[in-house]
Amino acid sequence: MSSKSPKIAALLKVLIAEDNIVDRKMIESMILRQASLIQCVETLSQALLELQKNTYDVIVLDLNLSDSQGQNTIKTLSSEFPETAIVINTGVYEDDLGIETLSMGAQDFLVKGKYGAYALQKVLHYAVERKRFERELKKVNADLQSAQAQLIQSEKMKLAGTLASGIAHEVKNPLSTITYAITFLSQHLKSDDPNILSAVENIRISVDRSVGIINDLLDFSKLNTVNLVSEDINEITNKVISLLQYEL
Repeated sequence: MSSKSPKIAALLKVLIAEDNIVDRKMIESMILRQASLIQCVETLSQALLELQKNTYDVIVLDLNLSDSQGQNTIKTLSSEFPETAIVINTGVYEDDLGIETLSMGAQDFLVKGKYGAYALQKVLHYAVERKRFERELKKVNADLQSAQAQLIQSEKMKLAGTLASGIAHEVKNPLSTITYAITFLSQHLKSDDPNILSAVENIRISVDRSVGIINDLLDFSKLNTVNLVSEDINEITNKVISLLQYEL
């Protein structure tokens, strides 16, 4: 295998979380020319503090640190710093554990003593790229879910419009008959009894209010198909109150 460094333009910011000084120095020497920043820590708590202070592209992580062991180490880091790529640096007999970490938030894993500088540099860069792809996929998925929700809402509004149109047709006809009857009674009723006159007027007001509610319902159902224009906030508020007046 060639010992040349991979030709990758972007230099990485690397955090090494390793409590074995020999392993730590070895990793640091292997990536010295491929990193713009290298910081070494010995514990998980130190790693968390360092990640709060500085932004890193990738973490080279030993799972068995003095203050954190096994799966809890990667779970803590991946949950608190989900934007940072993680490469697990496992022991010789921890291949299975390394594979398991890929489902816990790690982008790749290495087995101590089984890799050289070239392999390490490639793994770090590929891990950063995988993390970038993960972020892009999450964004695409979120956009698709948003579009799906908007489509569902649009279909609901169309259905509401269809129902509102049907209701308006069925209700407006009898209301028109009542309106005609009230107008006829008002013109031909020969009575000075204030109670009768008040009752007739109340019927007319109620019919007008019912027609107004139906029109507001039709307007609401067409919100997805009409061009919205600026309206007086007081008028809008009054319309909303009229629709909810019974419940209020």
